[in-house]
Amino acid sequence: ISHAIDRATIQKTLVKGASRIVHSACYPSQFGCTDEVVKYEYDPAKDEMFWAEKGAGCWLNDNRRLRVSARRAMHEAVFATGVPFGAKSTLPAMLKDLGRLMPACAGVRRWGAASLDLAYVAAGRFDGYWERELSAWDVAAGVLLVKEAGGLVEGLREGTDPLDGALIAANDSLFKAMADTILAMKKAGLSVL
Repeated sequence: ISHAIDRATIQKTLVKGASRIVHSACYPSQFGCTDEVVKYEYDPAKDEMFWAEKGAGCWLNDNRRLRVSARRAMHEAVFATGVPFGAKSTLPAMLKDLGRLMPACAGVRRWGAASLDLAYVAAGRFDGYWERELSAWDVAAGVLLVKEAGGLVEGLREGTDPLDGALIAANDSLFKAMADTILAMKKAGLSVL
């Protein structure tokens, strides 16, 4: 498989999410081979190409191998998520997630694109990520990036695929503590949507 990709082709890729273009500087493009062996995530604002090949690792641009962060303590960790707009049914659950996670960590960031948030987890810039109501095309590249960088990715709901629309991703040291904190509602018998 050739790892070279024409950046002009990526830059011309349609960008999904008009609010992301209007309201933020975040407008990444994803590209993946149909056999799901190689995935690319391009951030034109920084001219960074994140890519992974199944079984061959995760890379930045042409030469920098990526690994998830090595952080082990929740109080030192910085997580990322997407916050749904008010009309989404998942807003109450997300606000409860934030209420549980923020006191336990160093911070939560909202960048603007699930795909780029996952690329940043793969690069160790964020220690973890979670979100609900996503489409497979929003996260397919990022899921492979995180896994190939040594991270864990699971569906937010037990027994679901991360591409089903709700996922959690982190390094192996923080994954359980992060998941336990976010899924505290489920343990209390409430819906996690």
